[in-house]
Amino acid sequence: MVSSILASDKLPDEEKDLARLADEMEVVVFAGTDTPSQVMAITLFHILWNPEVHQKLKAELAGAFPIASDANWNKIFRNIFLMW
Repeated sequence: MVSSILASDKLPDEEKDLARLADEMEVVVFAGTDTPSQVMAITLFHILWNPEVHQKLKAELAGAFPIASDANWNKIFRNIFLMW
């Protein structure tokens, strides 16, 4: 991406400045990490806020992953947190 910007004849030289490119790369990295986590957080909120959707999702997941639906998740998470 940076090489394309630097090679472009359409962009003025001030757009190719090192500080400007660093800012652009920061935005790309931030967008690649923050946006998916925000989408997941908002989706989880809406799933948990709506009991009907929550139960439907649990039923679908239990059907898709029958072995995981038999797991004792409280015990699993408790053991994971005790390891930390």
